[in-house]
Amino acid sequence: MADLLGKRVVVTRASADFEALAQLLRRRGARPIPFPTITIDAAPPTPELTRHLGQLDEFDWLVLTSANGVHALARLLGKRKLPDNLRIAAVGPKTAAAIRAQGWAVDYVPERYQAAAILPGLGDVTGKRVLLARGQLAADDLPRAIHARGGKVVELVVYQTRPHTPGADAVAALQRGVDVVTFTSASTVDHFVVALRTASLDPASLTGSPRFAYIGPVTAAAGAAHDLGQHIIADTHTLEGLVKALEAHLAVEGAKLPHE
Repeated sequence: MADLLGKRVVVTRASADFEALAQLLRRRGARPIPFPTITIDAAPPTPELTRHLGQLDEFDWLVLTSANGVHALARLLGKRKLPDNLRIAAVGPKTAAAIRAQGWAVDYVPERYQAAAILPGLGDVTGKRVLLARGQLAADDLPRAIHARGGKVVELVVYQTRPHTPGADAVAALQRGVDVVTFTSASTVDHFVVALRTASLDPASLTGSPRFAYIGPVTAAAGAAHDLGQHIIADTHTLEGLVKALEAHLAVEGAKLPHE
């Protein structure tokens, strides 16, 4: 805990998702700084979306890769129930918890919290129909893998991630100096860079020379694409895993500092 005490940690998640990470940071003595770079909106009820939601009993698996996807799907379903024959796979424990909070059963959660890791848990997908309910920016590795194994995939966009421009207060807080900038998705990285350049700031030369912390390798790859430092990458791709990786990194850095 002492390694995070007083550290100013930037949270680039959507404002609606800020508090989940902020609470974990506060418990360890850190000072979370809101700098929302994205916003999450429910997808409009298009005819295609409505049609697939009315045909859920024709699918073998429903795959959900984020809590945002769960909440968006629940809103779109309204009072309609999921069919009993539909099995549900969740990308990780947070998504699984959001699914159970809706009263739905979870049939599979992979040990590695990545979308591609879901495939083995689906078993033999030959001829099976799989519904992926997620955002418009989701990677295509999982649907491609399912197709390659003979499965039939429908990708359903149930929410949309859009860029958000942080306000002047958020930019000013960043300019005063921070210790760490956290990223929980590739989109937070991309829009962080855009937001800073819009404010005539260099993301790689911020006051305080902050460390950049990523929830996993996909997010870190987005940082590398923008030439940001890959200082901290969580082994466990959850908010808790991100905070633990941050603590471990700062502990090692602290141990390397000269002592008086």
